[in-house]
Amino acid sequence: MVQSRGTFLQYLVFVAACLVFYANTIPNGYAFDDSVVITENQFTQRGLAGIPEIFAHDTFRGSYENIPTVERYRPLSVATFAIENQLFGQNPHISHFINILLFGLTSLLLYRLFSKLFGNRDAAKGRLDFPFLATLLFIAHPVHTEIVANIKGRDEILALLGSLATTLLVLKYLDTQRARDLAWAALLFLLALFSKENAIAFLAIVPLTIFFYKQEPAAEYLRALWPLAAASVVFLTAMGLATRGTGPAPSEDILTEPFIYASFSQRYATVFYTFLRYLGLLVFPHPLTIDYYPYHIHLTNWKNPAVWVSILLCATATAYAFVKLKKRSVIAYGILFYLFTFFIVSNLPFSIGTFMSERFMFAPSVGFSLILAWLLCSKALARYKYFILAPMLVACLVLTFERNRTWKDDFTLFTTDVQTSSDSIKGNLAAAVSYLEESQKTVDGELYWKYREDALKHSKKAVSLYERYVDLRHVKAPSYDYAVMLVGDCYAANDDLAKALGAYARIVQSIPDQARLCETIEVTISKSKDIDFQLENYRRFAKLVPNNFVFNYRLGYLYGKEKNDLEKSIRYLEKAVEIQPTEPHALEALSHAYKLSKNYQKAAHYMEIAASEDPTDLSRLDRLLAIYELMGDEARQRSAKERIARLRGP
Repeated sequence: MVQSRGTFLQYLVFVAACLVFYANTIPNGYAFDDSVVITENQFTQRGLAGIPEIFAHDTFRGSYENIPTVERYRPLSVATFAIENQLFGQNPHISHFINILLFGLTSLLLYRLFSKLFGNRDAAKGRLDFPFLATLLFIAHPVHTEIVANIKGRDEILALLGSLATTLLVLKYLDTQRARDLAWAALLFLLALFSKENAIAFLAIVPLTIFFYKQEPAAEYLRALWPLAAASVVFLTAMGLATRGTGPAPSEDILTEPFIYASFSQRYATVFYTFLRYLGLLVFPHPLTIDYYPYHIHLTNWKNPAVWVSILLCATATAYAFVKLKKRSVIAYGILFYLFTFFIVSNLPFSIGTFMSERFMFAPSVGFSLILAWLLCSKALARYKYFILAPMLVACLVLTFERNRTWKDDFTLFTTDVQTSSDSIKGNLAAAVSYLEESQKTVDGELYWKYREDALKHSKKAVSLYERYVDLRHVKAPSYDYAVMLVGDCYAANDDLAKALGAYARIVQSIPDQARLCETIEVTISKSKDIDFQLENYRRFAKLVPNNFVFNYRLGYLYGKEKNDLEKSIRYLEKAVEIQPTEPHALEALSHAYKLSKNYQKAAHYMEIAASEDPTDLSRLDRLLAIYELMGDEARQRSAKERIARLRGP
């Protein structure tokens, strides 16, 4: 009874700690990739009705319907968002609170696991026992802010939660030999995999944990593991069906494949370098950022001493873990837990789409917290552990609390993190867009222009980074075109139309969504009241995109109306009609130009086509009648008058 009361009090401490560290996320809104799984996800927006579609498709399909599959199949967390949407509508505060509760539940299971494995060790006996301390350090680590404060991070929480529950049930099975414990373990492991594929690392963690828990024959390991293997097969089959089994679409853009311009040597030197950066984040988690894309992290080579320091540390830790494995060393367990859960996101087996990310430390930090707690409870530090622990927890609370504020919304997050990741192409693009969008919301005139200037600054920085580090003679990826277009948008927002159009001209022939850019160009040109400026730029873009209807139509219209240059007007209008043969405004304008040129035959020809597009349009019939009168064609005049009379009625 005393032990149960003590355990209950420890659970309360863990839940209270989670609330203390993360309660200030509750007022936050949606941020970062919450849009992909919640606000812009058509399946999530349908509530319960969208759940079958969520499980039937790639995770991003609900937001990006027409993109190739990227083989990210994480339906469970998205399904929870659909349920929340059904019950509460779009309410980020409820979602943030649920994330905190799930994080708290994860900490409870982690404590149970640590207590089962190490609760009877000498270092665990004391006023502040070792499993308790390890769990508290896990809760307090600021690197988890990206998981808890970002609603979308629930996939990581559910994956670890389900995996820990699976591990505990397998241990329970070893004690009870009840098949139902294994059945529940398999079901929970399947749910963990449906949350995020990283959970598959527990196919290695579970046997490791069994080894530390009790001595079992090899047959018992197989008996305990085969249901988990079966769950993995079910998951992989479901993922293959949902993503059509095509595998991830190869990326040719540095923002989604950071190693695209790296040699084999550079790639793996950079990967090992990031291992050291990850360790640095665990030891000293400041400053934190969402952005480790190129070139916040730079490609490196084997001449970099940090690469060899990283390899030496990894090799030493791995060797130590295997040497101490037979003795069931706590540090060995912590190291192997870290390595097994980190490997899948390390960029070693395959590229994960970024150099590194703080969220990838969520599960591996379990091993780090375990090792740190064990060291604090060791004989050398035991008497000082409270003096070390107190300032450590206070520092973690301050860092976490401040970082949570940054997750308020996209604008706060992107404009804060670009200061840390100042050399990131993606970070500067995100900041530029955020400043531009925020300028449209503010009613403060001074802020309006400041935000637009900041947007221009960051968009130009993104382009300059691209041009500094990427050989554009060989590859122009979509993100480069997008960055240049954004520079143009920012110039236009600052009313510098000439520079805006100069930026658009650089990429109008290569950008994938040329039609959208051409619409933007037309709007930008039309902002100017200077007819000569308009004509000059319409001519410029008509040469770059000769088959664009609008550029040719506007040239024909302006040359006729503003310059009375009928020859040029007819030339461009004929090109416009060639591009869109049934566009009525171009047909009418061309007919009018021929009428002014006294070529009534062609004037009538094009007006007849325009009139045929809408036989009930009296204004076109009236103009057609006027042309027939100029031609002196009485038969056509009678026919036109009869049609007009029928339409007007008695």
